[in-house]
Amino acid sequence: MVVMCDYQTRIWCARICTLFFVFAVLMMMIVQIWNYYFSLLYEMDMILEQAPQLAGIVEICDHKIDFEWNVHCWMTVSSWVCDRPPSAYVDTMLSTNTQMGQNVSSVWVTPVESCFKLMFWILPW
Repeated sequence: MVVMCDYQTRIWCARICTLFFVFAVLMMMIVQIWNYYFSLLYEMDMILEQAPQLAGIVEICDHKIDFEWNVHCWMTVSSWVCDRPPSAYVDTMLSTNTQMGQNVSSVWVTPVESCFKLMFWILPW
C-alpha cells in the first residue's frame, strides 16, 4: 500500500516537478526564438521596402547653372566640377559629346559648353 507522504511518493513527485520545470523552460526558449526570428524577418522586410533618397540635383547648360539643389558645383577651365555627397549613386542625363568622370569626393563633366543633369541618390542597401 502507498502512503501519501511516503519516501517513494516524494521522489516520484520531485521527478514529475523537475520534468514539468524542464518542459516549461524549453517551451519558453522556443517562444523566445520564435519571437526573435519573426522580429528579424520584420526588420529585413522594412529594409527592403525603403526607397532610395534623393540627395541632390544639378542642371547645367550653356555655361550657367539652371538648377542646383543640395550640391555645390563650379566651373574650371575645361570642365564642371560638383561635390559628391558621401556614398551616393550618380544618375546622369548627358548631352552628346559629353564625358563624365568620378572620384570619391567629386564628379566632373567635360566640356564646359555641354548640357547635363546630375541626380545624386542614396541607396538604402
